[in-house]
Amino acid sequence: MGASPEHLMIAPIVIPMVIGALMLLYDDRQRRAKLIMSLGSALAMLVIGIELLVRARGSELTGGNSIGFYLLGDWASPFGIVLVVDRLWSTACRR
Repeated sequence: MGASPEHLMIAPIVIPMVIGALMLLYDDRQRRAKLIMSLGSALAMLVIGIELLVRARGSELTGGNSIGFYLLGDWASPFGIVLVVDRLWSTACRR
């Protein structure tokens, strides 16, 4: 795929939004198409989640953690939305 980590961080927000909008175009008689789209998006979300977890692993210099930031719209701090990828949950479970 070749997506940079910054743009990969926004994929868990964009994928369900786009697939949900596409599914609105299909009526209830096309359940198979809706099922395929929803299973495909769930699989894509799983792959992207695992990839983000691997990229947040970091190195020995960072103590096994790496933090990634994505500034939506590149706005200033009080007005902008910042997405953060880190391994807070996995490091808390190791203790």
